Amino acid sequence: MSSDLYYDGSQNHTQYGRDFAEQDQKFNPLQLLFYVVRYRWLIAMMMAAGLVAGVVVTMMQTPKYQATAQLEVLVPSAKVFQDIEVVSENSDIRAFQTAREKLKSRALAQRVVFQLGLSEKPDFLFPKPGFSISNIFYRAFGISKAPAIEEKTPEQREAIAIKRVLDDLTVSLVTNTS
Repeated sequence: MSSDLYYDGSQNHTQYGRDFAEQDQKFNPLQLLFYVVRYRWLIAMMMAAGLVAGVVVTMMQTPKYQATAQLEVLVPSAKVFQDIEVVSENSDIRAFQTAREKLKSRALAQRVVFQLGLSEKPDFLFPKPGFSISNIFYRAFGISKAPAIEEKTPEQREAIAIKRVLDDLTVSLVTNTS
């Protein structure tokens, strides 16, 4: 026997150690079942930790709400002269854009804030921040980073609410429709 061979007491040996090529490397479901049974507590703990982490992340996220509405803007689009219909598309487009700008106006946002009482709702004025490690710490110990509603004057609260409504509002025209 050569001195450069590694001998481990078995008949399968090569220059680099044991010869694993002769072993059966096929998929063995019984061996997989053995590993699952052997490490069942580790698997159960990992699944429980993942479930708890998922619940914590879900509960820490700020809920987002979205509403959609479609409005029909009626404009006098045709004038009839002696049984001939004349359509003015430019006035229609101007009327649609005017309606769009009215929907995006500060006056309408102010009416929405007033009718829904948004300037008196702390969750609307000062929404909870998104998910982060520091926010978990602040919430766990009951520390609030948002200012209290009493710290702001009614005019400041109304301005904040109007700004939030206007920032989150989008108005778009549906092409080729009224």
